[in-house]
Amino acid sequence: MQEYDNTNKGSLWKTEDESKKYILNGTLNVNGKDFMIFAYKVESENPKAPKLNLSVLEKTPVSGFAEKPTAPKTQDEIPF
Repeated sequence: MQEYDNTNKGSLWKTEDESKKYILNGTLNVNGKDFMIFAYKVESENPKAPKLNLSVLEKTPVSGFAEKPTAPKTQDEIPF
């Protein structure tokens, strides 16, 4: 039986904890390196705004994360 290859694949799950700012979270593997991925719902009236913003953090052996996830900047906070 061949072992499943997770390289360059990821998965997202719905966050059940409503106190979290992100609505989906999961794992992502890029070229054999593991990351945590978080999806945030965009609250914008702009029809051209994305529906979700993503945050990706590299997993570390000790903590599980390179840093704690923070909500991404809104369209109004981006300087360009």
